[in-house]
Amino acid sequence: MKNAAEKVDHTLTVVSNLITKLKFNEYVVQYGNETARNYYTVTKIHHELRSNLSAFYNFGYTIDLTKHGDDLVITPERTEQKARYLAERGFAPLTEAQWSAIRKLHAPYTLETANPAGSNDITLIQKMASSGEDVLLFYTTLRGDYLLPEQQPGTPEAFGILLDGKPLLLRVSADFQPEALLAELAQGALPSSGSMDGKEYVSYSARSAVMPNWQMFYIAPKYSFLASMKQTLPLPRVILLGLLVCFGVALAYWIANKMYRPVRNAVRLFHGFETQEGKDEFRFINETAAKIQLANVQLTTAMKHNRLTLKEKCLRDLLYGLIPEEKLAAALRQHQLDKLKPRLTVGIIEFVHYETLIEQYAKEAILTFKSQTLLIIREHLELHMTAELFDLDHKRLAVIVQGDRMEIIKKTMLQALHSLEDDTEFGVVLALGHPAHSVAEIEHSYRSAVQVLGFRTVTDRRSVIAAGDIDLRAHNPFSYSLDLERELISSVIRGKREHAHTILSGLLADYGEPWSKETINQFAFAIQATLHRIGQQLHQPLQTLVPGRRAPGYELQQCEDTEQLRQKTLAMFDRVIDRILSEQEVLDSTLVEQMTAYIRENYTRDLSLTDVAEHFNFSPGYISTAFKQHTGENFKDYLNKYRVDQAKEILDRRKMKIGELALMVGCNNANTFIRMFRKYEGVSPGQYSKLKA
Repeated sequence: MKNAAEKVDHTLTVVSNLITKLKFNEYVVQYGNETARNYYTVTKIHHELRSNLSAFYNFGYTIDLTKHGDDLVITPERTEQKARYLAERGFAPLTEAQWSAIRKLHAPYTLETANPAGSNDITLIQKMASSGEDVLLFYTTLRGDYLLPEQQPGTPEAFGILLDGKPLLLRVSADFQPEALLAELAQGALPSSGSMDGKEYVSYSARSAVMPNWQMFYIAPKYSFLASMKQTLPLPRVILLGLLVCFGVALAYWIANKMYRPVRNAVRLFHGFETQEGKDEFRFINETAAKIQLANVQLTTAMKHNRLTLKEKCLRDLLYGLIPEEKLAAALRQHQLDKLKPRLTVGIIEFVHYETLIEQYAKEAILTFKSQTLLIIREHLELHMTAELFDLDHKRLAVIVQGDRMEIIKKTMLQALHSLEDDTEFGVVLALGHPAHSVAEIEHSYRSAVQVLGFRTVTDRRSVIAAGDIDLRAHNPFSYSLDLERELISSVIRGKREHAHTILSGLLADYGEPWSKETINQFAFAIQATLHRIGQQLHQPLQTLVPGRRAPGYELQQCEDTEQLRQKTLAMFDRVIDRILSEQEVLDSTLVEQMTAYIRENYTRDLSLTDVAEHFNFSPGYISTAFKQHTGENFKDYLNKYRVDQAKEILDRRKMKIGELALMVGCNNANTFIRMFRKYEGVSPGQYSKLKA
């Protein structure tokens, strides 16, 4: 029992040390200071707890966090309402008496369960003061199977922990009646020996050094082999028993010889796999069997991998409409996809500028990027919604989201993509189709998402596009491809004049000479449709984008030959590009002014480029480029320089500790602040104060 008590104390000490470490985590400190719930801080704490989840399980405990005045509990798996969290663990909401006891105790407070014999865990509440107005509460759940010693099969015994003399946790074997034991314990202190259900028993106990009100105990019936023999067997029967034992030994020897014959046969059979020379036969069999077992494990792993591939194939077939409706339910059950319920939304995730990635990275690196993308996005989605994420082709991923509330889906996916851009150096775009009313209609959602990708060039400024944001009804009767039109629209919107000229000239050259009047008319109509789509993405009518008394298609239809058509087409697109660049300059200038004002108002926070991007609903890449073009500095330099300027103003007025000054200007680490100050001023904050003095 002494060893058992020491094991419990060791676990409690590890938990206490980890809670103390978590208390000083920057996000836990921020959580304690905040008066209103900040889901960004909550998510960061959730990630911190989740990163320690494997360590928690290895030592048989989990740690969750809340505040006394908050109704939300942060756990490694998810966040839960406090009442539901306690109810799932068999506890009622904290009473005023319990809260009063928690405030007075310096040690953790133990929550009592109504049924110690049916409980598998112990839950502790550790209060920690914060610099804010509220009190941090760490809920620690200790697994009973880790705390208590393992029971021996077939042995009537009981292990348990008493809290102030009352049962807190109890593990009783099938031969030991828990009702009788609880009745005995209810009488008060644990006796060293006594009777229970007419049987004599003996008990051992040890008290915890960390939790003085905890007492570990072990109870088992008294047992004497000789006394048992005397009571049940007289001397003649003992002699008879000895003879029977001798006969049994002889019989066992004879059976062993008979039984060894199959062993010899097995050795001969295994000779085909490996030479047995110089080895013990049983050792040889064990080694060979171990190799066969390893081969089985490898085969099982391969089968699981293939099953995953079949699941992905089923998902692709579902998007492409290849599964007949009468076979749909069976296919979903077969691949554990029957959780997909009506009201679904399909999204397609595509790498931005995939061709550039191919030029810069090897195929293996791109595959790694895709795997990393899958992992990051899946990890984020698992926290917020039910979704299936899988490979679609070499440059695209597909996601099937449960639900049709587009604003929530867009916000969640935008956060996931921003998380991805923070962890990688490449960007992605998400196109969301129209919601499907049933699983059978999911193909229509996928097709509308594919159409949305035709407008993907807007993702230089947006990371997520939904079918409801744009008009998908435009029809292009001319025969140049959708991919080529995407590239042309991208070049125009991004102001790449030469690339747009190359595409347009190539369109005219591809059809050879001469062009019929009908071909010119079709080309004019197609170009007008493309200009119309450009206007849609810029939220401008065609008449504003290409001003004139006549529609642009009509002007092109008046051309007599391809050369005249080429000149008019290039001139028309030049005017559009000039207009876009002019408006973009004004838009970016206004946006950067708003961003700099936002930085000045929020520089005391732990501010990042992603935070600014989410606030203004733009992609981090676009924000970074616009900021650099209009200020001449990147975002990080501008923010840090502004923080240093504010720190200088504070030092000019009064003396202050470096750590406090760093926190005042948004730096959580004093050493980082000193390096930053020295970078822009050439001296440390302390040296600056002395020079000013």
